[in-house]
Amino acid sequence: MKKWMALFVAAILLVTLAVPAMAAQTGVYIDEVVDYATTPVAEVVDISQYMCFENNLDLEVTHLVKAAHQEDIDAGLTYPQKANHSEYIVYKMAENIGGFELFVNCCAGLGDPMADISVYISKTGEQNSWVEVRKQATELFYNDEIYIHYDKAYWHHAVVMNNQKIPKGYTYLKVQLNACNDKNDVPWNVAIDTVKIVLGDGVAVPTLPAIDKSLTKPSATTKTTTSTKDQGGVTTTTTKGQGGVTTTTTKGQDGATTTLAGGETTTLADGETTTTQQGDASQDAGATTTTAPTTGGVSGDPSEDQPKDEPNALPWIIGGVVAAIVIAGAVLFFVLEKKKSK
Repeated sequence: MKKWMALFVAAILLVTLAVPAMAAQTGVYIDEVVDYATTPVAEVVDISQYMCFENNLDLEVTHLVKAAHQEDIDAGLTYPQKANHSEYIVYKMAENIGGFELFVNCCAGLGDPMADISVYISKTGEQNSWVEVRKQATELFYNDEIYIHYDKAYWHHAVVMNNQKIPKGYTYLKVQLNACNDKNDVPWNVAIDTVKIVLGDGVAVPTLPAIDKSLTKPSATTKTTTSTKDQGGVTTTTTKGQGGVTTTTTKGQDGATTTLAGGETTTLADGETTTTQQGDASQDAGATTTTAPTTGGVSGDPSEDQPKDEPNALPWIIGGVVAAIVIAGAVLFFVLEKKKSK
């Protein structure tokens, strides 16, 4: 019996050593934003001149916001022109970066976290080494302890996270507020409230947090109604609401009425598809959007490859477990047969 147990343990150890170790998160770094000029932070190794600390009295928070360049102010440029430059902050971690999470404040009607923010990683922090990370964002929501309604809020919020695994070896992370000059844009389109950097190797892509629908953009009540009447006297009325509900009513000469309600599916450019569910307002303006990856970093180096997802270790683990069971079964069968032969 002791011999059988020894063989079983040896088999398990052998299979375990053959299975790659699962990737895991090893820690989290959080920067809640301070005035770096008076309170230096060791992990902040670079910050552009006009990425400014602001103590926001409305939100009762401190955040990083892009300020206008002094020469643009002196020249009397418009707000969109003053916003047409990028600013950034760079963090250096002692361990590999496995992901990120940004809590951002967006100026109502202007700020778009997917367009106004870019995140880059680097192994060295050198100018031409930056690689952009694909990101995802929640829909915009407001703080009901400060404002009485979504449409009355000056500031909306969003959570931005990585939408791909980050390979090993990247220890620098750059958060950039992008240049913008669309109509009505302002330098404070988006501000950074909190930066969270996940540490570890091959950390799984995070899932966006669920947002209370009562705090997001409400469904619009505006409806578009069209009616058609065929030669048989059948009238079809289609009512389409911006909240995503399409209702079709067909009325025949006999007075019978049939009503159908459902969603619609729209295919956008570049193959993206969005489905509007019945009565779901999440596809209105401000809904989560995922952009396609781009090559190169801040410096525009197109030769830099995008981070590629690491191979999944799950098949190896499953294979190892199966192998262990097979080996254990074989050993048990051998021992039992040996006892029978005695």
